[in-house]
Amino acid sequence: MHENELNEEDKIMEDFSETGNSVNEQISKKNDIKENKKSTESVLPPIILPDPSYAFLHNISILCFSQQGESHIKNNVPCQDRSGFKLINDKIIVAAIADGVGSCALSDYGAEIAVNSSLMFLEEYFNKEMKQKGFKFDDSPRMGQILREMMLYATDCVEKRSMELQQFSYSFQSTLTVAVYDGNTLYFAHAGDDGIVAQNQKGIYAMVTSRHKGEEVSSVYPLQSKNTWQFGKVNDVVAFMMATDGVLDAFVRPAAENNRIYYPFVEAVFYDIQKNEEDVKKNCRDWYEYMASESYRKSVTDDISFVSVVNHEVIQKSVKPNFKRQEWDKQTKKYEKKRKAALYPSDSKTKSQQRISEKLSEKGKSINTEEAAKQAKIAAHKMNDGMKELASASADILLKGVYRATSYLGETMGQISKDLKKRNDQRNSAEKGKNDESND
Repeated sequence: MHENELNEEDKIMEDFSETGNSVNEQISKKNDIKENKKSTESVLPPIILPDPSYAFLHNISILCFSQQGESHIKNNVPCQDRSGFKLINDKIIVAAIADGVGSCALSDYGAEIAVNSSLMFLEEYFNKEMKQKGFKFDDSPRMGQILREMMLYATDCVEKRSMELQQFSYSFQSTLTVAVYDGNTLYFAHAGDDGIVAQNQKGIYAMVTSRHKGEEVSSVYPLQSKNTWQFGKVNDVVAFMMATDGVLDAFVRPAAENNRIYYPFVEAVFYDIQKNEEDVKKNCRDWYEYMASESYRKSVTDDISFVSVVNHEVIQKSVKPNFKRQEWDKQTKKYEKKRKAALYPSDSKTKSQQRISEKLSEKGKSINTEEAAKQAKIAAHKMNDGMKELASASADILLKGVYRATSYLGETMGQISKDLKKRNDQRNSAEKGKNDESND
């Protein structure tokens, strides 16, 4: 087990493994979507993106915001991300994020409805239940049932709204991830490729949700794919963050790399101590401006939603993770080597043959290279030339895509490290200046 993975004992998760329908499988006529979008733009009222929000409750800070991506600004496409949170009776924090499916014309509506309806459902439930004698937050079976009812309610609300607006329901599809936290125990419900990264008192951190991708690279299983819903519980949580894929993919590696987390980004969020609401307000503004900055947006062009919840009193008493940069770089090279070997198995075989040949040559033996070349030529002629060209072209395209993604993630993480260091240095300098003035 990786040192930064949460133990299965620390996570109670209910998986629905039956195959659902991805967006690409549900939508058979993309042209219809484009026509639908054209016909609705002039009649549907615009949705205003909420301002960043924040709160400070019993030494727990919450910051929350969504931003329109550069690609959508350039193409005059509305922000399809939404986020929000509620404080219930000053005891429970409920937060939600949603990312509208890009190929759906009204997914910004769907994302907003999904977030608002899920928060409203849980607020009403807890306001009622917390008045009852014997109310217990840490009740896994009951919470699992409530979270499923919440997902059904959110789905129904999206469907109902589409009918009211006389639009196709698939045009409203989005992801939805919801977290419920009491300062120690974290419950969640999840659909799509957003994510929750949590850290416990032992200093163990991990992405506790799964990326629900479709069979095609660009497809995703949204809220409407009920068979893919995921529910879970994590104990002894000191902090967690929620992010849609625009942010998540910048610091969490893909499933093929066991969802490795670039912890310097997480550390900058979790260990920026907040002592009051004014500190949280400032921190929220700083992070909002940072993620809207030109340097960050060079790497992240998608819409983004980001929520951070930190129990500052408990996290300071807990074990702090030890991120080993050399080990990270070593694993990165290992995964890159595996990807290349999988895409170009013939190259790997050739290198293996060369190594074997060298070993045999050392022992005074030799390989009949001319005969090997002759047999290889005969075998090659038996293959369909067209298939060979197609396979080669496909491999080249895929490899370039993988390298671009790897390069993008590496550049993003490097830039994040530089920006965060500069930001912390500026903050420390400002704090030192204040202390000096106080001493004078």
